[in-house]
Amino acid sequence: MVALLFAVHPVHVENIVYVVGQADSLACLLGCLALLSVTSSLPFAVVLAVLSAFAKESGFTFLPLIIVVLLLTNHPRKYTHSIVVALATLSLVVFRWLLVGGNPVNFAYADVPYLYLPDAQVRGSSFMHLHSVYAKLLLLPWHQSWDYSYDAIPAVRSLDDHRLLGPLAIYALLTALLAVFLRDRCRTGLLGLGILVITFVPASNVLIVVGTVIGERLLYIPSVGAMLLLVRAGSRFRPWGFLILVALSIIYSYLFVGRLRLWQTRAQLYEADALAWGRSCKTLHQYGTVLHSKGDLEGARQTYEASLGIFDDNAVTDYSIAQIHLQRGELWQAHTRMVKISNGHGIGFDDTSRFAFLVDAGYTLAALGDCTAGMPLLREGLGIVRHVPHALNALAICLVWQDGRFDEGVQTLMEAIQYDTNHPVLWSNAAALSVWQRDLDGAVYSISLAESCFSKRLEPGGHHENSTHYSAFLHNLNLIRDWQDGKLRTEDPRLEYFFTRIT
Repeated sequence: MVALLFAVHPVHVENIVYVVGQADSLACLLGCLALLSVTSSLPFAVVLAVLSAFAKESGFTFLPLIIVVLLLTNHPRKYTHSIVVALATLSLVVFRWLLVGGNPVNFAYADVPYLYLPDAQVRGSSFMHLHSVYAKLLLLPWHQSWDYSYDAIPAVRSLDDHRLLGPLAIYALLTALLAVFLRDRCRTGLLGLGILVITFVPASNVLIVVGTVIGERLLYIPSVGAMLLLVRAGSRFRPWGFLILVALSIIYSYLFVGRLRLWQTRAQLYEADALAWGRSCKTLHQYGTVLHSKGDLEGARQTYEASLGIFDDNAVTDYSIAQIHLQRGELWQAHTRMVKISNGHGIGFDDTSRFAFLVDAGYTLAALGDCTAGMPLLREGLGIVRHVPHALNALAICLVWQDGRFDEGVQTLMEAIQYDTNHPVLWSNAAALSVWQRDLDGAVYSISLAESCFSKRLEPGGHHENSTHYSAFLHNLNLIRDWQDGKLRTEDPRLEYFFTRIT
């Protein structure tokens, strides 16, 4: 029954789908084998525990558990062996510290908000509350989440907060169980309690700070002890205890299969978690990206705004909203977002998103007519990643209009076409540049390709996806046709900006 409950426990889904979670599985396997080998071969058990520690840091806890198992035996030298294992544990910890180092890790505020709470009492109370959340996930994980970032679980800011009753009840229960098991000399209960408590210490934020508010994969090893305790309790109250365990295994199986199905697609996972954990800024942001990729711009914008309503200093979320404004042609609104990002802390940006911000901020300024401010940003962003057609197109227009560097502008536009040969605006702009160069053949060739590309983008009902772009194309097309017919017109051809979202 212990193996069944462990196998179908819903919190283990994250260990299955995450590569890093599979390290916990390996550490657990090696550690459990170590505990089973203590009475037959202590050196072999220690070797297995050391291998478990190298598989995952949580595996270090199996060495203290070996001491627990030794103390539960009747071996005449159990105390001597326990001291040897304790020294081996200390040596391994020192070796790992020398190997890896002890430099502090700077966790993001959104990932570990409790760490940045100025009041020690509030910080400690909030970490205590997490213990009851972990206990709920171990016993009955009805609502799970891929991420518990700010502010999925609000901080406990007062001792009057009723949520503190949860951890206090858990501590009292664990103390009572320890007393009962010691009184009854219950080795199974003591082993289960030891596995649960000792292996949970690395995730408890007591000795070290964990880089997440709640990590479901961190419960993989402690769940072994929890299931041992559940089965031990069920065996004491037969037949009802057995029936409860069977019902619990059915519930676990149902939740396990349901959670595993959610992980099949990002859309299902983020939508379900956003509904269950509507105060998690990162979960809302990720659900917004799902709506964004589906083309639901308004739904995505509202979800992004909800995320910012929880944690406003998230540059990636602001940038996503700016992209929506650019897709809608709302340049000033996009520019406002870009300014906010520039004045913020750039939270969530890495090298990839930094280049995207640079080219899109430069594009926005250029499209607003400020090529002087836009060109440096475009050049810097394109210096990081070159194949961004809409940014190259914007740079080409600025080179022609602002600096009068016609040849460089033509070269830049041709480079954009190399990266996207099917965008009608690029070919329409190429035709416009050919008109200025008095190259009729080049103009005819480019405008015909633009016409072909536009026809492929014709929406149901006969409307084009962007009437502004199509209007500029028609202007250039009529200009070139009149030129072919010998009719000289005084109007200039039109150069047009376009935007393509960087994903």
